[in-house]
Amino acid sequence: MIANKATSAAILAITLGIIAFGVWIVTPSQVSAATNETNATTTSVTVNVYVACGMPDTYADGIDFGSLDPETNDNFAENGFKLTSPDTNNVNITYYIKANGDLTRQDGGEGFIKLGNYTWYDNGTVVGSENASLSTALTTSYAIFSADGQNIPPGGTDYMGLWLDVPIVPPGTYNNTIYIKCNQST
Repeated sequence: MIANKATSAAILAITLGIIAFGVWIVTPSQVSAATNETNATTTSVTVNVYVACGMPDTYADGIDFGSLDPETNDNFAENGFKLTSPDTNNVNITYYIKANGDLTRQDGGEGFIKLGNYTWYDNGTVVGSENASLSTALTTSYAIFSADGQNIPPGGTDYMGLWLDVPIVPPGTYNNTIYIKCNQST
């Protein structure tokens, strides 16, 4: 039994030594941990250009000069155009205008009104009939509006007046198509 007691004592001493050594290794004074660590990364996004043309709903039915007599000039379209750059745009815009051709009879009959008799003017403010002498003839190619029609900021407004000179033509209703477009100002 003495041998067992000696062996047990030795084992106990070794075990206590190992435990004491382990405690000494992992005591809090010996443990090192980061208390404030910062990592950083970059965020990136590309925002696309968003452009919308703004024409009031009152123009959905078109431009109506009403009933006009032959050989009258500078007939003003009372509804004209109020062009806007919607608040949803994120860039300034420029407006352009063109027509598809001469005004032809709706019923397909003889007669037409030359496109050169159809004019427009843009001065950036409400346009009245008195501006006819400053107007420019429509063409079948897009024309940039005058300087006032360029670079309209989001939420901005521009006005354009339209005039028609009526030559001697057969009676009837005459039509053509006007195209208005906008794009990002350069």
